[in-house]
Amino acid sequence: MPYAAVAINVAGWGVESQIMEIAIAIVNRDNPRSQIVLDTLICPDGELESERYHGVTAAQLRDAPRFADIAEAILAAFANRVVAAHQSSFVLDTLSAHFRRCGMEFMTPHLCTLRLEGLIAHEDGGPVDRSLEALATYLKIPPPASKSASDKAMCVGLALRKYLVRMKEGTWRTFADLGGSLDEASFVGSFEADPVPMPQTFAADRRLLRPRTDAPRGPQSTQRQYLELVLAVVADLQVDQAELDAVVRAKHDLGLSVSEVRAVHARVFAGALQRYNEDNELDLYETENLFRLAAALRRLGWVPGDPPNLGEGHS
Repeated sequence: MPYAAVAINVAGWGVESQIMEIAIAIVNRDNPRSQIVLDTLICPDGELESERYHGVTAAQLRDAPRFADIAEAILAAFANRVVAAHQSSFVLDTLSAHFRRCGMEFMTPHLCTLRLEGLIAHEDGGPVDRSLEALATYLKIPPPASKSASDKAMCVGLALRKYLVRMKEGTWRTFADLGGSLDEASFVGSFEADPVPMPQTFAADRRLLRPRTDAPRGPQSTQRQYLELVLAVVADLQVDQAELDAVVRAKHDLGLSVSEVRAVHARVFAGALQRYNEDNELDLYETENLFRLAAALRRLGWVPGDPPNLGEGHS
């Protein structure tokens, strides 16, 4: 079963805290490196009381989407996965509060990397404090490279993978086995919940490829702009004439070459294919969505698998 490691940075304290950054990485016991599938700043509701939060400026936050804008994208990143977080009670409670403000319920089986440390016996007795950095030292894995949510999510993924390997070597084969060993851990009760289901539209998936709002501008900035447009256009898996005209204008105005356009289309299709094939199965719903996505991208000029010269006249 795939896992989703999540990390957040917040502004404020307690029930009034607001998420200003979130990152989600996919973790697989057999893959040594986690993969970031969602990484974005979030503009908090209300006034910003400081000019800098966790190294992020208020100006960057003001330009970021609000939580309600990406709530479905977050659910899509969690879909059919067990969620892991460091100090999961705080992270999951904060996420649940944000989803409730959007009129959405959020319950999912989850693990806490802090409380799982009992699975690994060290002579020194355990982490020196509750921080992720202390846990990394205890587990002998690289600590987060920075305070960013993405670096913390990657560290949570490393810790979780170490736990998963330890569980495979030990007697913990099911969540019931794990719950029996950690019956005092607050997250054990979440094992009764089902994973978040995959949203029933591709639109919820389209933000998974969204670059960070504060990503530095570089040689591919025009491709990022085109990627944003394509993701918005194919979100409903169909392309009308007005959308086609907008894409053709964008290719011209951005000065994209045929190869750059194809790279963006390939990224969109590969992202959907990887997401749907994560469980090594493609059901009828997923197959139909991929077929419709391919048709939408072909209408925009090219889709992976088309002849090399197809779409050259549309650039």
